[in-house]
Amino acid sequence: MKKISISAMFILSAFLLRAQIIGKSELTKTIILTDSSINRRLYLPITKGMAYIHFFFKVNVSDGGVTVNIEDPEGKQEGGFRVTADTEMEENGEKGSKGQMTHEVNFPIQGNWLILLKSKHASGTLSYEIKLN
Repeated sequence: MKKISISAMFILSAFLLRAQIIGKSELTKTIILTDSSINRRLYLPITKGMAYIHFFFKVNVSDGGVTVNIEDPEGKQEGGFRVTADTEMEENGEKGSKGQMTHEVNFPIQGNWLILLKSKHASGTLSYEIKLN
């Protein structure tokens, strides 16, 4: 009987966690990069009936490079960009590069969308905001 109760609690907890993830309408984060090489995979569960996904990414690097890619559940690339630091000094004494991408998908395919965040020896920031409706 205890095994059934524990199993039922585990299953209920999993459903509640999934409901919290799905019900969340906005996800924002800033990653500080200090000579960092990362390879992160973020999965975004999209359920039937969602009207859109809005993606916003912003990169500012003084060294190295950052790549962002978005794939739908079928593995098709939906968007992406790369920013590589310009190593030449500007007139104001700063070096580096900036870039940003905004992308919206109307009536997205149901399933797990994949966001790939990669950097190679990058210093700077990578920020993202994802809105669901």
